[in-house]
Amino acid sequence: MAIYAITYDLNKDKNYQKLWDEFKKLDACKAARSFYLVNLNNSTSDVIAHFQGFIDKDDILIVVKTTIHDIKTYRPLKGTGAWIKENS
Repeated sequence: MAIYAITYDLNKDKNYQKLWDEFKKLDACKAARSFYLVNLNNSTSDVIAHFQGFIDKDDILIVVKTTIHDIKTYRPLKGTGAWIKENS
């Protein structure tokens, strides 16, 4: 398993709900407004390909494989610290 940091910008058609529902389904952590952490057993290419199915062609999506013990936060959304602790 690996922790991925995922951020996005939805442009013209801002259909956030289907993307948010997928993050919830995968037990991802919403650490900031459009920044999630998710623990997956996939490659970075697989992760970005998967999430492309939930956004439009004009949207922005960035996926970064992280080293969980190097994550530091300052005032993330509630529950982020516990999620990191549970998934590290």
